[in-house]
Amino acid sequence: MGHWAPYIYCHIRKKMNDEEPYVLAVDDDPINLEILATNLEDYGYRCLCAESGEEALDQLRNYTGSIQVVLLDRMMPKMDGIQVLKEIKRNPAFNLLPVIMQTAAASSQEIKEGIEAGSFYYLTKPYKGDVLRAIVRSAIEDFQKHSQLEAEIAETANVFSCLNSAEFHFHTFEQAAFLAKHLSKIFPTPQKVAIGLAEILTNAIEHGNLGITFHEKTCLIDAGELEAECNRRLANPDISKKYALLYLEQTTERITITVSDQGQGFDWQRYIEMGMDLSCTSHGRGIALAKTLSFDTLEYSGVGNVVSCSVYLTPSAV
Repeated sequence: MGHWAPYIYCHIRKKMNDEEPYVLAVDDDPINLEILATNLEDYGYRCLCAESGEEALDQLRNYTGSIQVVLLDRMMPKMDGIQVLKEIKRNPAFNLLPVIMQTAAASSQEIKEGIEAGSFYYLTKPYKGDVLRAIVRSAIEDFQKHSQLEAEIAETANVFSCLNSAEFHFHTFEQAAFLAKHLSKIFPTPQKVAIGLAEILTNAIEHGNLGITFHEKTCLIDAGELEAECNRRLANPDISKKYALLYLEQTTERITITVSDQGQGFDWQRYIEMGMDLSCTSHGRGIALAKTLSFDTLEYSGVGNVVSCSVYLTPSAV
């Protein structure tokens, strides 16, 4: 779960390219920092380095808008990784900036603390090069799509602001993106809701109607064939008739969106919370992100092909 169309893939190149984003690597151990920087540059990224939390924050201020992901060591003197992460997320300019937490042992409690502070990505030491590349690529893709969505929201008028209830049928990723972008304008925090809503709507198509499993998606992402496979299945006559349904209801107390698809469901319990098994994968964090970042409540029902998400408009509704 985690990616929505249009799919954005970074083409990894061995040579440096000015079009590649900056990655900020933060580690108090110079040897670890050098290994990280070497690997990142081999994958084609431009790398900035910081040996302390204070230096990392200075680099972010100096390169605001250019850095698209931060690789942050959790255990550091003076300011540890969680303190640095909290400082980053206090700045509205870095609200969408993905932070990959490096840790020697990612326990469930550490992951919980990191998520609450604003990190949805983890890299467990010692790591393999292909894992580092997959996590960095995933974080940058998420940053780019979320930034694009935020910019589009700011540019569009709220065409659905007068809705009390409505029903929408959608079939393609483009239709899902359109609904996420425009319906989010109804909510008090449209940028946050748009991110989670896009994940939920994409999930209804990708894993619901198209029937792409978690393992299949992993293999397709690794092979760079996810978009092509989605298009192939959408063109299948048996699948092309399927659609997903979004029902919106707005009261004085809350806004609720219910999404259902025509798939066979999935093991949603695994993805509703961010656990250790998903902390270092290239995808799979979309539902947990939506639940934590975008909505006050998020609940699946039945076999997992119906999900209801709500945002409270008044304190009494909580």
